[in-house]
Amino acid sequence: MNTLSQKKKYEKREFKLMNSKLYHNIIKNGNENEVDIPYENIEGDKLSYKTINNAILIISIVLYVIAIGTFIAKFIIKDVEPFAYVIWFALATLLLIPYWNSKRNYWKIKLSDNNSIYFHKNIPDEQTVNKFLENLIIKRNNYLIKNYGEIDENLDYKSQLENLKWLRNISVITEEHFEIKHKELKQLFTPDKNNIGFK
Repeated sequence: MNTLSQKKKYEKREFKLMNSKLYHNIIKNGNENEVDIPYENIEGDKLSYKTINNAILIISIVLYVIAIGTFIAKFIIKDVEPFAYVIWFALATLLLIPYWNSKRNYWKIKLSDNNSIYFHKNIPDEQTVNKFLENLIIKRNNYLIKNYGEIDENLDYKSQLENLKWLRNISVITEEHFEIKHKELKQLFTPDKNNIGFK
């Protein structure tokens, strides 16, 4: 599975796994933005991220308090509008709609530039999203290992060692894999000690 489409009301997200990058297109409130994210920039940590607009809830609660106060006041003060509490109650209830619509439940994947990319957890469904993210990490790992994890005698020792450390740090290769490749690298760049003298 190399594509993922996520639609939610006024927002549409599309993701595609390319050979060397993740393509991301987002259309929100009529605005469209396309981004190519190289696999080198994807750190791979998948974190749960939830957000909701609590300011709307606070305003709604305040309006409910005013509605209750107005309802009580109509029995104490005679010149209070008899149905004012109904208006306050209706406004408070209407505000709950954008409050519930502001709820977001994402998977967040970190990028190397301190940004993140977000995926709705359950759109179109949880299994589809999780499978796409698994494929993303597999494709990223395969690409990075092929381009940065193979020992090459034409490249210098230091840059190849740094590549291996980087791959280990972002969990592309295991510690065991790193040790194997590091040993292979040292063998390639260590002169044969038995070959002493002139030929």
